[in-house]
Amino acid sequence: KGGYYITLGSLENRNYHLHIRAGSGSGKRPIIRPGVAGGGSSARPFQARADLTLEGIYVTNLDEQSALVQNIIRLSADNIKLTILNSHLDRDLQAAIRCDAKNQKVIIKNSIISNIGSMQSPDNGRGVDDRGNDIDTLIYENNTFFNLTSRILRDGGGIIKYCWINHNTVVNVAQWGCSIGPVFEGHFRNNLFIN
Repeated sequence: KGGYYITLGSLENRNYHLHIRAGSGSGKRPIIRPGVAGGGSSARPFQARADLTLEGIYVTNLDEQSALVQNIIRLSADNIKLTILNSHLDRDLQAAIRCDAKNQKVIIKNSIISNIGSMQSPDNGRGVDDRGNDIDTLIYENNTFFNLTSRILRDGGGIIKYCWINHNTVVNVAQWGCSIGPVFEGHFRNNLFIN
């Protein structure tokens, strides 16, 4: 708790489950933030190629020189599972989570996604963007979304096998709110949309 961690490149896991969890006890969430190596540009914090779990973490995509980076988490392999529990994903140029492959599972519970997008390109302020890839499972449970310039979910044309969006609070999400395409089994209930 209370730690501050600068990444000098994307954390990229292959063939193993990467689980980052805050220490127990009281205190602020540990912060993960992109660094700028050697005066160049920064890289997104996570480029997952296997299962990834974040628990009790604050991750921002505003780098140490105050430049916005694109995609806090990019899922870049088929059939992987992303689990975000009690965490905060904050500030991104395009989407907090981008799915670049098929049959992924995205589970977000008791978390916050905030300040995604920019006024120069308001269509790009997205919580999760599936880029038209088929999704195996999408779960949003008991989260808060605020200040996204476009929507909490951008479904670009793929099929979602199982979708559960329940008990979320969505504040100041400017354009669409949420856009969902074809779903085999979907539940959307007990959600509050404000402004």
